Amino acid sequence: MSNVSERTRTVHQDELPLSLFIGDVTIEVPTPAGITSFAVEVEERLTDRGRIVVRISGSDAADLTRLTGATVTAVVSRTLAAPLVATAVVDRVLPGDPVRLVLRRTTPWQPRQRREAVRLDIVIRPQSVARITPDGEEPIDARIIDLSATGVRLESATSLDRGERLHLVFSLPTTPTPFDTVVEVMHCQERPDGLQRPWQLGCRFVDLDKRVSEAIFRFIFEEQRRRLRRRRDH
Repeated sequence: MSNVSERTRTVHQDELPLSLFIGDVTIEVPTPAGITSFAVEVEERLTDRGRIVVRISGSDAADLTRLTGATVTAVVSRTLAAPLVATAVVDRVLPGDPVRLVLRRTTPWQPRQRREAVRLDIVIRPQSVARITPDGEEPIDARIIDLSATGVRLESATSLDRGERLHLVFSLPTTPTPFDTVVEVMHCQERPDGLQRPWQLGCRFVDLDKRVSEAIFRFIFEEQRRRLRRRRDH
């Protein structure tokens, strides 16, 4: 019996059947605001063990047309095990509807540790957001625009400095019980097109309860799968 843990074992290419690709696959793309995840479909007939061809349609497709040469992360979600991840380079972008990306894998497939951040673009209106000050809390107008198990990105009507903390209470669409959290501002950028909320705040969770982190992690992958199914159905 092998003594190598499933959580850390590198998965050889030949151990990854193409059938694994058909369904729950995302690519993670670095952006100035953080990591953005896109649910994609894999072209089985064009994919081999050294190349992955994915397609994406709808409003997300326009964001991918300038990715030639970029390094991305491919993620294969599995029901009874940790997701598999590999780094890939975008060799080509094939225009059309849907847009297709030709990805060349540059690292072995390996199980993802749950502590790694996977982000999801989603708008959530928190129950409350307040700046933590020595004198107490000051409510601010802000909303969540992307989410990971380690942090959030907020659109805010107020500019904050790096290191400031917020008391953030929010619920997931699938979980009515609110999460009572504290986040620390890591960066603050002005949005040229921002009107009501002209500032974007990149924040990390502070001392987040492990159960909350796991709940967010599960929600993100379930929502990515739901979006992919909806895209295929339409």
